[in-house]
Amino acid sequence: MDLCPISSRQSRCGEGKAVALWFLMKQLGQGVTVALCREWYGYHFPELVKIINDNATYCRLAQFIGNRRELNEDKLEKLEELTMDGAKAKAILDASRSSMGQCRAWQPA
Repeated sequence: MDLCPISSRQSRCGEGKAVALWFLMKQLGQGVTVALCREWYGYHFPELVKIINDNATYCRLAQFIGNRRELNEDKLEKLEELTMDGAKAKAILDASRSSMGQCRAWQPA
């Protein structure tokens, strides 16, 4: 299976392999980013993984919530909008208050 869109005859000095690696990394990049988001934010707020299964929603919530200690009733409406489920939004708010995650404040990129 040739992952490179450029044939090896057209490439010189290994350019074809570099291009193939770039295309492969581009394809894998999205999945790696989501996995790292779930893993790293999970240290800060591990209960969120149990409440939210969808990767895209999880990443949006991690970005919105930031430091879970700053999550309060004022943000409940936006949580409901992101989760599209009032019960899940309330569960996230409740979980943030009793979370067993690490104490360091989360700073989204």
